[in-house]
Amino acid sequence: MPVDLNSLVPEFRAKVLDLLARCVEQNVPMRVTDALRTPAQQARIWRRTRTSAEVQAGIAQLQNSGAPFLASVLEGVGPQGLQPGETLGSHLTKVLPGNGWHQWGEAVDCAWFPGGVYEPSASKLVDGVNGYHVYADIAATMELQPGGHWTTFKDWPHVQFSKKDNPIAAGKSWASIDAEMKARFGADPLK
Repeated sequence: MPVDLNSLVPEFRAKVLDLLARCVEQNVPMRVTDALRTPAQQARIWRRTRTSAEVQAGIAQLQNSGAPFLASVLEGVGPQGLQPGETLGSHLTKVLPGNGWHQWGEAVDCAWFPGGVYEPSASKLVDGVNGYHVYADIAATMELQPGGHWTTFKDWPHVQFSKKDNPIAAGKSWASIDAEMKARFGADPLK
């Protein structure tokens, strides 16, 4: 099912479409698998590989930092089961809900489909190349921030608009993030 790119910040959406076209030109077909995420979707991903103690610490951090809405979302999504191949501690994301660029419409995740078949590996070569590396390299030339170029916590499918790691690093406070997320997603925050 195609991912709706209309929820992305317009300037970023244009760059994503250009990035995908440039990848096709390099015979590296990429498909967007994730764009805008609600705080609840981010909370579910964040909780999946964390212990109960880590979850409680995350909830407390949000509450103590002036983000009661996001704390309630993180608590409200409930426990999340591990998916095949996941283990506790093999975190899928570093960022709590609200503090990821996906919730701001400024990040996408893409998957590589050589020959029309999904390939998850960032090390496997097909016809002498790895699509995730090509994708990340092209993104960097477009002044986007590819997760595959991060020095720690490599996230090859991820590309974001901001050079800052997350909204907190960009100077936003938890209280302002909480207010913005509540305004954007508060009607049904657990969707």
